[in-house]
Amino acid sequence: MKIYDTLSSKYIGRKIACSCGRVHSARVKQVIIGEGAIEALPGAVAGLGAAHALVVSDRNTERAAGARVSAALDAAAIRFDKFVFDASFVEPDEAAASAAIAAYGGQDIVIGVGSGVINDICKLVAKAAARPYIIVGTAPSMDGYCSSTSAMLIGGLKKSLDSKCPDVFIGDIDVMKSCPERMLWAGFGDMIAKIVALYEWRVGHIVTGEYYCPFVEETVRTAWERILDGSGRLMSRDPAAVAAVTDGLVISGIAMDYAGLSRPASGCEHYFSHIWDMRGAAFGTPTSLHGIQCAIGTLLTLKGYEKLFAQRPDPEKAARYKAAFPKEQWFDLIRERLGAGGEAMVRNAGEGFVYDLEKSAKRLAILAENYDNITVLAKEMLMPYKEAEKLIKSIGCPTKMSEIGLSEKDATVDFEMTRDVRDKYVLSTLAWDMGVKIDLTAED
Repeated sequence: MKIYDTLSSKYIGRKIACSCGRVHSARVKQVIIGEGAIEALPGAVAGLGAAHALVVSDRNTERAAGARVSAALDAAAIRFDKFVFDASFVEPDEAAASAAIAAYGGQDIVIGVGSGVINDICKLVAKAAARPYIIVGTAPSMDGYCSSTSAMLIGGLKKSLDSKCPDVFIGDIDVMKSCPERMLWAGFGDMIAKIVALYEWRVGHIVTGEYYCPFVEETVRTAWERILDGSGRLMSRDPAAVAAVTDGLVISGIAMDYAGLSRPASGCEHYFSHIWDMRGAAFGTPTSLHGIQCAIGTLLTLKGYEKLFAQRPDPEKAARYKAAFPKEQWFDLIRERLGAGGEAMVRNAGEGFVYDLEKSAKRLAILAENYDNITVLAKEMLMPYKEAEKLIKSIGCPTKMSEIGLSEKDATVDFEMTRDVRDKYVLSTLAWDMGVKIDLTAED
């Protein structure tokens, strides 16, 4: 068993009295990344004082690592019960979570074998059961391994729910490097999205006064640098590169745990993915892995910022645009395109974060006062669209909606819907405040 010396382990077991006024600490107790790391599973179970496990996987992840997990537990005489979703793809919804919770029968630890969806579901099971939780990762495909939230479809709407941060993360590189190619793309895509997320967090802090932490931002940047360092060797499945990418994804999750929210890791680019997932759940339209969708959403968002910053705030123009906006027709379109998830979005939007004209005007006044600083920050923090496109293409990842079965002509309306996903200040909210319609279907 070869365990890599990772940066993520240096974030564990610390209490950081931060200049932001909070004390940061990571709830994950141990990160084990290495070749043959599943061999460390019995020791991790014993270290948490457990002796009887519920092991949760799906059809694919059971094939990828289930036998190794079972063998490791059997060799250590650790009792375990298995719950395997009888599907290659599990929807992260109430039915799946309920099925996994129903499988819990008093075991004293939950072990997830998988990546995004399995981890999100198991974090909810462990929280509901108030038991320790270990995730055995099967792909470096997303950054939520060590966060305390679960991305779930509730009533058709993609929501981030409070859940349990894993006590232990095990990333066996022998397993991780053997994952399907598209899962490597997804991990990279989920991380390049941080370029947008960090910038929008900073802008949101300026315009709305929301909580912001420079230390958390720097932690996410460290995670991105780990991913970028390994990107050139990622697709050749070089073990050290896969370990570096896995480590970066874990660090990003720790950063979210530090902040207590997903803001430093997701912005407008993630909301494209949520829109596509909600439409797919409602009507069976094409979807792809979350991180691949985030990569495409990142490019659309970067293109949008370049179009937006060709203009300056004009309060009179913005007021005319918003006063004339056909809000009820817009809400009907959301319902039509997103089904039940759209109805939930409309209810939230009706509470006024975006469409309250007085609040929007106040935000615009702050935006106008700080516009030069905000555009300078964009040059410092955002990657140019063409540069990001080249980087994503360099690993073979899709860069266009049409490459994952979606229509390019929907880009603009999908973008505008991102402002209604959650009450978060992102590009589409900023464009609304300015009264600017950004056409993402127009050729540059």
